[in-house]
Amino acid sequence: MLQAHYVAEILQRVKADVLLVSGFDHDLASGAGASSMANALACASASAQRFQDSFPSVSHGRGATGRGATEAISYACRYTPNANTGLPSGFDLNNSAVVAGGDDAYGFGNCPAQFGLTIYSKYEIVGVRTFQTFLWKDMPGNLLMNDPTSNPLSGAGGFLGATEVGLLRLPSKNHVDVTLLVAGHEVHFLATHPTPPTLDGAEDRNGKRNHDAIRFWADYVAGAAKFVIAGDYNADPLDGDSFEAFVGGAQYNAIGQLLDDPPIADPRPSSVGGEAAATAPANESHPADPRMDTTDVDYAAPGTLRVDYVLPSATLEVTDAGVN
Repeated sequence: MLQAHYVAEILQRVKADVLLVSGFDHDLASGAGASSMANALACASASAQRFQDSFPSVSHGRGATGRGATEAISYACRYTPNANTGLPSGFDLNNSAVVAGGDDAYGFGNCPAQFGLTIYSKYEIVGVRTFQTFLWKDMPGNLLMNDPTSNPLSGAGGFLGATEVGLLRLPSKNHVDVTLLVAGHEVHFLATHPTPPTLDGAEDRNGKRNHDAIRFWADYVAGAAKFVIAGDYNADPLDGDSFEAFVGGAQYNAIGQLLDDPPIADPRPSSVGGEAAATAPANESHPADPRMDTTDVDYAAPGTLRVDYVLPSATLEVTDAGVN
């Protein structure tokens, strides 16, 4: 609860106009996010409303903190998409010989729509497109069916059977394109939260899925005008366990697919806090600049990483960036 207060205070101090919250459970009790919303798909869960009422809508920073009080923020529009997490697939996706639990769901979760996401916006939402049921096999050149490693996910000796390959969805939660009307211009807010590239075996099914879930946006924005890609992508450009390697003469770097894509700008936000937090033993071998790290995953390993991103299109002007 205290952490949520601190987050709300940061939002109020930076005066955030658009907010993406990852790991936000969808309670399946949805209603229209605002009376001005044109798209019926733009709904917000009851828990999203309670978060708004309890935190952004309440002033913070008083008392013993020594900081001045902040002004409340009201987000007129909210959107909570459905998620694949916790939805049973009916198959033994982790090859445990038992069909049960979050690891056999379309996305890891102990109940439907656990670990989802919610978008809060001061700007009107004028359109929504989601890709919850997009099949992994339907992505051209995917790592599910075109696996270059010695531990393939499909085919002869593959980790997954033909039926499982045919039903697996690419998003572990969802991929959503939320169109915002900003000063008369439509800006596409592209959000997702790929599965962590860990908690699997030598087949690296989560690492490969994370890689392709990130690549989805690189394919999607080709030729697009104004957009912002945002989310916890569970991938550091240099450190951590995401799919980064030379395989068969080809280079793979999960988040590099976005950071190195000319239509996408990387503001390279940083903070002194990131450098101060990089005291884990694992960080001693990290080549990446710790000032751009956004999370402290684990003290022993993998240490602090850059996994959270706000990446505008190169057609938009960046006036400031930072990690708070």
